[in-house]
Amino acid sequence: LNHVERTPKKTALICGGQKISYAALHSVASHYANCLKAIGVRPGDCVGILAEPGIERIAMVLASHLCGASYM
Repeated sequence: LNHVERTPKKTALICGGQKISYAALHSVASHYANCLKAIGVRPGDCVGILAEPGIERIAMVLASHLCGASYM
């Protein structure tokens, strides 16, 4: 969170012509993390991610980390 707090509007990711700020990426990842927690994902669990390459997939990876889970 420290980098998100320091530079929230700075571009965090550019992928396929899309770009997203640190704050926006954290917001999307937090949304996915809350969804994972709602279905019972706990620290130490493994989450399967099936998504096209891009910002959404990166957000899903970050969401698994926010839950304390790993991903494959």
